[in-house]
Amino acid sequence: MICKNCGAKNDNNALYCEKCGKLMNPVINSKLTLIIIITIVILAIIGLIGAVLVTNNQNSSNNIESDFESISSSSGVPLNQVPNLASKISKLGANFETIEYGSITLTKNQCLYILAKAIIMIDNGQENNIPINSYSSPNNPYGTISNGLITKNQYINMAERTVAWMDNNGATPNFIGISNPGQPDISPDNLLLIFSNILVKYKSTGSLPDSINF
Repeated sequence: MICKNCGAKNDNNALYCEKCGKLMNPVINSKLTLIIIITIVILAIIGLIGAVLVTNNQNSSNNIESDFESISSSSGVPLNQVPNLASKISKLGANFETIEYGSITLTKNQCLYILAKAIIMIDNGQENNIPINSYSSPNNPYGTISNGLITKNQYINMAERTVAWMDNNGATPNFIGISNPGQPDISPDNLLLIFSNILVKYKSTGSLPDSINF
C-alpha cells in the first residue's frame, strides 16, 4: 500500500505510514470510530435500564415492607394487601392452623373472614382496613360438593353470608350453601380456597371474576 502523503510503501494491512505516520485509510478509521461510539451508546443504555430496574425493585420491596408495617392486630389488614394473603393461602392450601403474614400470625378462621370481607368490599368499591378479630373453629365442618362452578353473584352472596355469620356468632360456619342458605354444600376449607382463588384472579386482572371453578 502506497502512502498518499509521502509515497512510501507499506504493508497492505497498515493503518499508519511507517515513514511519515500519516493515516493510511481514513474510511476504515471512521468506521472504527463509529463502531466504538455505537458500542458506548449501547452500553450506556444497558446501564441505564439496569439502574431503572434495580430502583423499581427497591421501590417495590420498600412498598411491600411499608404495607406489612401497616398490618397489625389493632389497625387490621389493608384491603390492598388481602390479594397477596390470598396468593399465599392458595399456594399453601387449607391444611394449616395459622399463617405468618407480615409481622402478625393469622388463624385459618381469621383468614376466611378477611378474604370474605375483602370480596364484599371490592364489590362495593370500599377501601377500609379489615379488622382482625378472634373466631372459633367450626364444631362440625362439612360439605357435600367438592368441585363445580360458582357465578359472581353466588360467591358474593356466599361471602356476605359468611361474614354475617362470623360477626353474629364469633365462629366459622360448619358449611355454606351455594344458592340456598343452610345447605351443606361447601365446607369451610373449600370455602377458604374458593375465596383465595377469586382474589388471586382479582390480583392479576384488577376485577372480580364473573365465575370461579373449584
